[in-house]
Parts: sequence; structure tokens; C-alpha cells
Amino acid sequence: MEKISIGSKPLIMPTPLMIVGSYDEDWKPNIATCAWGGVISHQPKAYIGVCFRSETYTHDSILCHGAFTVHFSNHELIAVTDYAGIYSGKNENKIEQLGLTAVQSELVEAPIILEFPLVLECKLYDTIRINRHTQFIGEVQDVKINENCIDSAGKIILSQLNPVVYATNCGEYYGLGDSLGIGYQIGKKK
Repeated sequence: MEKISIGSKPLIMPTPLMIVGSYDEDWKPNIATCAWGGVISHQPKAYIGVCFRSETYTHDSILCHGAFTVHFSNHELIAVTDYAGIYSGKNENKIEQLGLTAVQSELVEAPIILEFPLVLECKLYDTIRINRHTQFIGEVQDVKINENCIDSAGKIILSQLNPVVYATNCGEYYGLGDSLGIGYQIGKKK
């Protein structure tokens, strides 16, 4: 099928929908929704990246304490996730407003929000400034997951996790569908 040009856009489709936790300079916990990020490296250590504009509350909070947490939303928390991306922690305490439970990570200086089923605890490793955005690269110190979302072999049960992704071109949230096969296996049939 013939392709048409739609211009230069960062169309990675879809993107993971992440909720980034951080503390401000007064140790007030905050969350911000982020769809600009992903895996940076996995060996010998795990690194992920998240991006924020320099004028955001979260941007300065991550720099203040050199740490952040990355939570993953699910279908049940989509309204909470959207709210966290609409409003700024500069103007309100989103944790209190949303009735969420923030606890201090034992590994990094950032909050864990107990209602989210999956969280990565990250120590700030590096930053890269690109125009108005800063990419924060975090070294993953630990991953915590709800017990019902993982099987005895350590495999995440996506149907239990029920993750949400974001379509950047239309601004919509989507759930994931059924498994299409096992990676590095289904291609062997070709």
C-alpha cells in the first residue's frame, strides 16, 4: 500500500503510560502522568527514561532528590492517571486530592503510590536536555508488583496487571488485547 507523508512527529505508537512519583524540596509527594519514556538499557543494569518539560513541577523535584518512581496504570485507575497529567503539583496536592496512599521507597528518595499495581524505583543516573524537555535516565533499583499480577515463575500476568497505553497521535488511552505469541519464537515459523 502506498504511504503518504504526515510530517515530522514523534509517533511511537503506542507509548507506555507511566505515572512518575517524586518529592518536592519540602518532601511533599507528587505524581505526574508521562507518556514520553521507555527502556534505555537492560544489561548489565536496567535503565529507563522519562521526559518532562523544564517548567514542570516534576522536573525540578526529580533534580532535587536525584530519584523518581515509575508506576504503571490499569483500567481501574485511568481517571486518576488522567487527572495526574492535567493538574500540576505546584497548585495542589494530587496525592491527597485523589485519595492515594504514598509511602517512602526504602531504596530511593521518591514515593511509592500503593494503589498502582507495578512500580520501578529509580535512582537518577543522568539527564539529557533536548529543547524544552529533559530526559531523566534512571537506574532501576528494584521493581515491585502486586502479588496477584505475577505467577510462580516470575512472569507478569498481563490480564491481571491490565496495563494501559497512550496513542500519541489522537490523545487516547487504550487497553491491551490478547497475546499474539511468544517473542523470538513465532518468527521461527517463517
